[in-house]
Amino acid sequence: MIKLKLDIPSNIIKQDNGNNSYYTYFDGRSCRYCKTPFPDQTNKSREFCEKHVFSDGRIRDCKSLYWTPERRMESKKTKDQEQICGSLKELIENGKTEMSWEEFCFKGFSLKQASQTYTSADNQIVALFTEGHILIDPNTYKIKIVIQ
Repeated sequence: MIKLKLDIPSNIIKQDNGNNSYYTYFDGRSCRYCKTPFPDQTNKSREFCEKHVFSDGRIRDCKSLYWTPERRMESKKTKDQEQICGSLKELIENGKTEMSWEEFCFKGFSLKQASQTYTSADNQIVALFTEGHILIDPNTYKIKIVIQ
């Protein structure tokens, strides 16, 4: 890492045992994986440490370590839930609280995207999403949208 000597006012220079450090840490940003703090002078969109190759050939890559297959699946499921909830809210805002099964499938919705699916006491299929749920009548396949 190269330290640049910039003309920084003395009130924002971090003192480190009497030595002047040209990096400040006021923003409190850190790596999402290892929690190493980032200086304020780095790119504000940085989320992970830079990939580092050690002299013995080992590689430390916080971004690859963070995005495990399980976390990727969970992130995808969360994004799908947000998209569906947004679409359902839009339908309700347009005054549509019921739809047919064909419309449901045509819009690209799927019961697999629900966080939980079960059958209620009155034999209706209930699919839970993050911001609401849908009720499906098993006889007519009419779908009722309920947003909380």
